[in-house]
Amino acid sequence: MSEKPILFSTPMVQAILAGRKTMTRRVVKKKYSNTNIEKRRDILIEVQNDTPPDVYNPETKMTTRHLKMCVPINQPYRVGDVLWVRETWANTWTPDDYEGYVYKADGVPEKFPYWGDGRNCKDEVWRPSIFMPRSAARIFLKVKSVKVERLQDITEEDARSEGCIDFHDKIGDGKFDDVAEFDFTAKDAFIELWDSLNAKRGYGCDLNPWVWVIEFERMEA
Repeated sequence: MSEKPILFSTPMVQAILAGRKTMTRRVVKKKYSNTNIEKRRDILIEVQNDTPPDVYNPETKMTTRHLKMCVPINQPYRVGDVLWVRETWANTWTPDDYEGYVYKADGVPEKFPYWGDGRNCKDEVWRPSIFMPRSAARIFLKVKSVKVERLQDITEEDARSEGCIDFHDKIGDGKFDDVAEFDFTAKDAFIELWDSLNAKRGYGCDLNPWVWVIEFERMEA
């Protein structure tokens, strides 16, 4: 068992606090630029994709083959690991004293006259989650399971476990003179959320990347 940080956006932190989110998906990233990711016997590996083709010599009747490099991809987390959540945060302070941490998921603080980067005397400044120190963490998660799959393999049940909510409009009757009926599934919501966070980084849902699926439960601090 080890303790590791994990980043979550503000909406996902709110979903964890509400008890809706018990699962997260993280992109499987390659170590090398000249490889493809393949799954073999439930193990992910990077396979070299730029090896020269086989060459047959008719005089010697021998074929020269070039071996492809294969490197296993290790899981980022293991069952039993404790994850401390990095979220958007801030220090709070008064002109006379340093008060403590606040979190964007809870909204703008009201009880303190100033909030932001207290150590640098900047008020009303949210600090990115990547800069959150371990001492500021308030949410701790215990890993229950880890598996790997393609992003588009997510089920409706798993999308709900990701903290996404389905929405069904049953007011209208489908006519143009009324409110149109529609169904927006939790999976639809997940894909929309995923693309808003990952499409510009080259991991859009349409590319169907490999992802680690981490199931967790919230712990007491």
